[in-house]
Amino acid sequence: MDVTVAQLKELFQNQYIAAQMPDGDPAIDLLDPAAQTLLLPYWLDPAMPKPALARFHEYFRYGRESRLAASASGPCGPIRTWPVPPDCPQVHGNRGTFNLLFQQVFTGDLVWLFYFERMGIHRMVGALLDDFVSRGKFPLRPAGLTGLVLEVMVRELKAGLSSTVRERDTSYRRCLGWTSEAGGKLSNDAPVNATFDEQFHRLVYLALGYYQEKRLAVAIQNTTNAGKPSVATLTSIRDTVVLLRKAFDPFKYGRNHTHTLSGIVWTLAGLDLIARLRTQLGVPDPYNREDELIPAAYDLLISGGKPSDRNRFTMHRDCAVTGRDILLDVQGMDFEDATPAVPAEGAIETWLDEVEPKFETYRTGYKAMTGVDLGQSGAVIAQRA
Repeated sequence: MDVTVAQLKELFQNQYIAAQMPDGDPAIDLLDPAAQTLLLPYWLDPAMPKPALARFHEYFRYGRESRLAASASGPCGPIRTWPVPPDCPQVHGNRGTFNLLFQQVFTGDLVWLFYFERMGIHRMVGALLDDFVSRGKFPLRPAGLTGLVLEVMVRELKAGLSSTVRERDTSYRRCLGWTSEAGGKLSNDAPVNATFDEQFHRLVYLALGYYQEKRLAVAIQNTTNAGKPSVATLTSIRDTVVLLRKAFDPFKYGRNHTHTLSGIVWTLAGLDLIARLRTQLGVPDPYNREDELIPAAYDLLISGGKPSDRNRFTMHRDCAVTGRDILLDVQGMDFEDATPAVPAEGAIETWLDEVEPKFETYRTGYKAMTGVDLGQSGAVIAQRA
């Protein structure tokens, strides 16, 4: 039976509500005052570029919006809220394939953080802070909103409250089975979630094969409506989704949620800081867009002025966003809740048709980064721990 996009969206929304209330209480996600200060530019600056503001709103809102509306209810019954001061940033953003509301971070958001770290955002922030504190190569003044953010970052580092390489790498290993370039140099004995790594890349491989089968069937039958991949392919994808959802479990425990949220705050603050300091860094005036600014800043701060032949911002952002959205969708696929009106096979097929651009974009971005084609059998995963 065919499943409509509207039915699929409703199924996902119900699962998201349940996932955010696994034991009747939401996870604690209040930000400390220093973290709130790092996000102040997104609240105070009316000239904040639209792409940056849209990315911020994927995760946070300011004002009296409650983290989970007290009047809302879901499969777990009435949803209660944690008390939040009225003008603090709260985890309250719309993202994913269907732009649904999330009031918590998930495994998919950790994937988003991983690729932004791989882009070099945290390394660039570290270079800026090192220059601000000791080197003095760039004219970084402790004044205004930018000076405030720089000073708070330095104090967070000194106090041991910042987002650290070890904390992020621990969560990458425990939840994704991955390690960052910096994390790979540490002696980190955190357990590695090899199941997530295996099943996520199996899902990507099977989905890309599904699209290839469908295009081939359409070409053979010469009609856009006749092409149907095999039932075996859909069954394999469904089984992989079930195993992948189980591999999300490690994210629920320990400080993985906190490490992810802190890393996202520092990533957003870092992106804004780099943009505000573009003149001091010597980034050419015509480089206004992020896909121009971030690679230029990386060349100046990290690679010693040697330009790359690939756009590190675009390829990492594409993997971050599409990987996150695919995994947030998988978070909503609980086939135990499937009904005759929304059968599992129909839901899988509708979803695959809806997210084809995301899988193809992830494949393209990953190949640009690593040279590895995830559509090929036996692909070697570069970030595997």
